[in-house]
Amino acid sequence: MSISAILGAALVAASPGPVAGTETRTMDVELGDLNGDGVAELVRAIEGGLNQVLEHGEGGWQASSQFQFSDAASDSEDIALADLNGDGFLDIAIANEDTMQPELYLNAGGDSLTDVSERLTFHARANTVLAADLDADGDEDLVFGDSGPVIFAMNDGSGHFTIRRETHPGDSYAVQDIEAGDVDGDGDLDLVIASEGRNRLLVNTNGVFEASTQAFAAISHEEETREADFADIDGDGDLDLYFANVGFRTQSPSGAADRILVNDGRGIFTDESATRLDDWTGHTLDVDFTDLDGDGDLDLLLAGSFASGSWSYENDGSGHFANRIALAEAEFNALDLERLPGEMMLYIAGFSSEDRMIPIGG
Repeated sequence: MSISAILGAALVAASPGPVAGTETRTMDVELGDLNGDGVAELVRAIEGGLNQVLEHGEGGWQASSQFQFSDAASDSEDIALADLNGDGFLDIAIANEDTMQPELYLNAGGDSLTDVSERLTFHARANTVLAADLDADGDEDLVFGDSGPVIFAMNDGSGHFTIRRETHPGDSYAVQDIEAGDVDGDGDLDLVIASEGRNRLLVNTNGVFEASTQAFAAISHEEETREADFADIDGDGDLDLYFANVGFRTQSPSGAADRILVNDGRGIFTDESATRLDDWTGHTLDVDFTDLDGDGDLDLLLAGSFASGSWSYENDGSGHFANRIALAEAEFNALDLERLPGEMMLYIAGFSSEDRMIPIGG
């Protein structure tokens, strides 16, 4: 069955209206099972408001009385969910921009959240946080993007962190996103740093990250990327790369061209955007990949700003994307996907509108 048929049926059946109680500006959303009951909760990062956990009950999505954050408003931009202290429950790290203090909450046995933000002993104008095992010691570390440097919070396994701030060539731009993936096939996680200017790849060599001078061919202009995502779009076994771009700084009314970079398997990327993505112009704030139509390849989901809306594109199996389908109109900041038993959920986070939830297939 085609994506058009699957999404069309889902949109009609689900009537993807607003999620009640999400009128405030959602900057990021992550879905994860916080209490271990097999059903995902929603964690929302809110700009200038109180961050929130939503639980699904008989009346739909409702604010959790169990999982509560600090009662102080923050300029929250991004969320990472990971088991940081090895107790089997997902903990929560939050990147804050203008308020500059990152937040860390440990999940107390699936019952409540304990604020241990004092363990993150730094300030940063952070737009992004990533959880990943960066030193291959079996626990999840954290990395935050600052206005230039990258801040590593290396976990000792118990949820205590050693902080190091690293500066690499090209680090003069505000970091908007960080993603991890093994781009060169050596078994460890490398990092792509997406910025308001120049994107770069940090190659991991035995836990030491160095900026690659060969990963991306130079482009003639600054690139204002809000989100990056790794995915094997062409099915050749290595990770390719998508840059979701905006034109806010250049005040471009039509946005800035997204880019698709194809990996040669050694961490060297070729820009093939012109031949792989049909008919997309807009300010793209988020990107995600998943197999929407069950044909074994990864399809594309985009969230756009202003009138761009949110869209899906079908992968033809070789990494070319066409057959655009509208998911929702209005301005959206983020997408997240969660596979539940018998159902996949797509959550679209709104900025100037309420969030939307769409069940898609099984």
